[in-house]
Amino acid sequence: MHKRQVKKKLAVVYNGVDGTKKMKFRTIEEAARYVRDRWEGADCCGGPTNFHNDRGRFYLEGFSLLDIGWFVRDPSDGTVGFVFNQ
Repeated sequence: MHKRQVKKKLAVVYNGVDGTKKMKFRTIEEAARYVRDRWEGADCCGGPTNFHNDRGRFYLEGFSLLDIGWFVRDPSDGTVGFVFNQ
């Protein structure tokens, strides 16, 4: 018997100067593009499922930053960056 695959609902909840909005996405690529367009650097990361920028805070639902990229550490100075998959 095969288990029924449940498709995760992907969304980003924004809470900031423009109020609160929930953006829903059909694919992980759409969600990644939304995050990438608002990303201001790994130092603005609050954890695997949230980050902030100058306009507000973003909460990821149904996915994490590790689903759309990975964190890297510069061996020369120890700073952390984030690289998007695409």
